[in-house]
Amino acid sequence: IHGMVTSGMLQGIYCEGYNNRQGSQAETIEQIRLLSEQPEVWCEVGDHAFFNLLAWIGFVIWSLGIPAVAWRLLYIKASAKELTNVTTKTKFGFLYNGYEPSFWYWEIVIYVRKVLTTFFTNFRMTNDVKGTMSFYMLIALVFLVF
Repeated sequence: IHGMVTSGMLQGIYCEGYNNRQGSQAETIEQIRLLSEQPEVWCEVGDHAFFNLLAWIGFVIWSLGIPAVAWRLLYIKASAKELTNVTTKTKFGFLYNGYEPSFWYWEIVIYVRKVLTTFFTNFRMTNDVKGTMSFYMLIALVFLVF
């Protein structure tokens, strides 16, 4: 569910630029930005400005805040050597059970990796298919190495 919510928030943010030609001979070219998922919506204009702000706040709190808080709580417990405590295992064990004790943080690394993958796949840097695929391959290589 986390990936779907993150992707939904990012879809409300991602806008694409288009050339708006005006006049009989198209002397004036104005750059306009439209919402990628709903091209009839102008970006940062009217209601979209408010919803854009809400989407960014939601992305920061939901997609980045949850793993940051989880990491912080586990870091405190790991520093106090309380990861084997029954109370800690009951509350947070789903995040680190199955990993070696020294890798208590690894589930959060995977979580952040998913958020970054969702972020980069929703924000295409170019409309060039080869460039986009090359960028995705670079992301996969970076995640493979780290």
